[in-house]
Amino acid sequence: MKLSVITVCYNEKNIERTCQSIITQTTKDFEWVVIDGGSNAQTISILNKYKDRMSIFISEPDKGIFDAMNKGIKLSHGEYLNFMNGGDEFAQNDVIEKFIEKDFYGDIIYANSKVVEKDNRIRDVEYPNKVDKIYFVNRCINHQASFIKRNLFAQYGLYNDQLKIASDWEKWIVFAENNCTFEHWNETVAYFYHDGISSQMTKEHAQERSEILKKYFTATELKEAKQDHRIYNITQIKLFNLLPILKIKTKKDGHQQKINLFEFIPIYRITNKNHQKTHYLCSFIPLLRIKEG
Repeated sequence: MKLSVITVCYNEKNIERTCQSIITQTTKDFEWVVIDGGSNAQTISILNKYKDRMSIFISEPDKGIFDAMNKGIKLSHGEYLNFMNGGDEFAQNDVIEKFIEKDFYGDIIYANSKVVEKDNRIRDVEYPNKVDKIYFVNRCINHQASFIKRNLFAQYGLYNDQLKIASDWEKWIVFAENNCTFEHWNETVAYFYHDGISSQMTKEHAQERSEILKKYFTATELKEAKQDHRIYNITQIKLFNLLPILKIKTKKDGHQQKINLFEFIPIYRITNKNHQKTHYLCSFIPLLRIKEG
């Protein structure tokens, strides 16, 4: 069997959306493993409606999302694993059929996704054709839109369930560090709803990220990541086409723009988060805050 789809959930109010996107796929030639963390009666009643389509279904208390994902890995049988967790959904009903029909070479197949913001705006996320360890300093790929060879977890370990938020990001780094092959599939595979715990930069999330960066990256690698052109669009303005006077770096997700004088002197920065633009003079002095919408 080429694919196992693993769904983990706990009291997920939109679990039916996920179930519908899986059972309406145009092929049934895949395994569906559902790991529920001991949800309330309402969630269980929805899951029971789809139980006949599930290959494996367990509902019991767990230690969090990554413990549940690890249970799914251990119970699955597919060559590749996709984690379509509670609340998210496949972008089209023929995604799995297309995946099964294609010949991939990669250990990890990562596709594009659509991010649904809290106000229901939809943002297209397209990934570069090459990702490596340096890429993951600042960015991530979407596990709902990715397909991972199951044997990688036997080689490099399961998700670290001591991390509550960023364990999937850590595992991408581990795979990249061990030269696993990442193959970009230029297909929009999933809708990711931007309302989960990993979407919010809480104090705990920031702490986990800091610990992971210290564990896996040298100072040289972190410096290299700042110059990664896959992260930023870079525009240089030259006087008389000779003297560089301005360097403008714009994050490709649109969340930040930096303006440097003579390439290296920071003079201005704009951040764009939650419909709020904040302007900084000299890159760190708050100057303006503009609320949109």
